Amino acid sequence: MLFHIRWAVKNLLSDKKRTAKKMAFMVMAVSMVLACIALLNGSSYQMRESLYYSLGDIRAEARTKNGNIVEVRKDMQELFKGQGVLFEEYHQNGQLIGPAGYASARIRGVEPAYMSYFSRTIGWNEALKGKLKRGSILLEAGLAAKIQAHKGDSVSIRIRAEEGFVNANQFKVAGIYMGNPWLYKNTVLLRIGDVRELFGEDDAVNILTGFFFTKKQSGELRTLVSPLDIKYSRVALFSTRADMENSNVVMVFGYYRAFMIFILSIVILTFIIILYFSIQNIYFVEYRTRRKELATLLTFGMKPGSLMAVVFFETLLVFLVSLVFSFIILFALGAALSLLQITDLSYRQAVVLLGGNSIVLRYVPLNLTVFSVLIFLITVRSSLRGAKSYLKMHIREIITID
Repeated sequence: MLFHIRWAVKNLLSDKKRTAKKMAFMVMAVSMVLACIALLNGSSYQMRESLYYSLGDIRAEARTKNGNIVEVRKDMQELFKGQGVLFEEYHQNGQLIGPAGYASARIRGVEPAYMSYFSRTIGWNEALKGKLKRGSILLEAGLAAKIQAHKGDSVSIRIRAEEGFVNANQFKVAGIYMGNPWLYKNTVLLRIGDVRELFGEDDAVNILTGFFFTKKQSGELRTLVSPLDIKYSRVALFSTRADMENSNVVMVFGYYRAFMIFILSIVILTFIIILYFSIQNIYFVEYRTRRKELATLLTFGMKPGSLMAVVFFETLLVFLVSLVFSFIILFALGAALSLLQITDLSYRQAVVLLGGNSIVLRYVPLNLTVFSVLIFLITVRSSLRGAKSYLKMHIREIITID
């Protein structure tokens, strides 16, 4: 075996330009296949993160449209005391009037401290980024486009009462954000105090969202929320992080993910087919240029099996070096893509497809290992087949390598 390895190294070093071309092609193919796998894993990871920072570990929501769950607040505060944070929200529907139009909107009143969690689920164009201050409003990009509102403009919110639209207040647009349309379509954010004032409520709360500092298992979350669910079953609906899998957003993402898997599967299959036939052709052509050398070796007693062993070790060495460079490129690509954010309204559906506003490559060791081994086996099979085809055609040796 040592002889075969030395001979393989000698062959690779004898024509460094040819070897470099082989490695470059292998690096490109392996990088593309592994990047597709990492992108698929990244989209799932980003969707789960978006849902988590939007819905929290435990969430309580009023059962009725105009319900108030202030009575639930004290028990929820006790639950998260010293273990996490609890945010109050007050949501209602209203009409948003901008410089050149109006639209129905979901008015979401939140605490300023919640913005650090909210910002992890959306994308900001730096020029449109803003802070939530008293008298200010943050608009979802699609809604801003409908009413043609821009950062710095003033918009009015009118709420519906039995007798029609009343109680209109003006707010200054502090920022415009881009988020998953299935989570934030037509949603505006204001300080919770401004929303309470708008609707004439002193201490109204219809959503409570809690985040634990340390991650808890699904079973533990259900155990914690069960007593509250029984106690306040008539006024509030409780959900935990484990219930995210049953949400409409996850269902919609499942359809997008199936489409993404289909497209990426075609891409991966295409690269594997190209890799297989290209490697086979490379070894066939390479051995053809070394016809005299190979004929001499076989004439003086070198077995075809030994030649196949040399081919195997050549392929192994090229693949290992290429794999190292592929991982370097993959990690560098992931770092570069993570700096990009989708903030253009034209690419809103891409946010759903990718699970969020960033392009995330998620490296799952098991997946990368399985596909790396698969590519290696395909490459070995292809290289041996190329060498065998040459020997059958030009040296008339019948070799069995199955």
